[in-house]
Amino acid sequence: MGIFKQFRDMANVVAVAPQLVDQARQMQVQAQAYSQAAGQATWPAFAGTSTIDPTDPRLAPIAGVSLLTYIRVVKGAAEQNLGADAVVARAASLGAARDAWQQAAYEWPARMRNDLNLATHYGTLYGRVVA
Repeated sequence: MGIFKQFRDMANVVAVAPQLVDQARQMQVQAQAYSQAAGQATWPAFAGTSTIDPTDPRLAPIAGVSLLTYIRVVKGAAEQNLGADAVVARAASLGAARDAWQQAAYEWPARMRNDLNLATHYGTLYGRVVA
């Protein structure tokens, strides 16, 4: 890989990291609102349930990055206020190569954007996963 491509890839990661943290926070708030709107008494009461079967194709990994790994990276980034380099390092520590992480970081939010069930599932897992 050429050095200029490496610099360009790093610039892309730096540009995306703050957006990932903001998206994670927004999706958690949305999932909480959806669960309450659906008649759930409180968020913690809802946290142990899921309406998506583990074999559902919507949960298929993106570039090898599962939803659970995506959540662990994003939640860790939000909780620890990580910079772009640290987000990439965190993803790598969980088995996601730089290119795979970049693809997943764009595609997981896109997959959830118009899918209320998937966004709610994400919120449920986000609330239960230890970063």
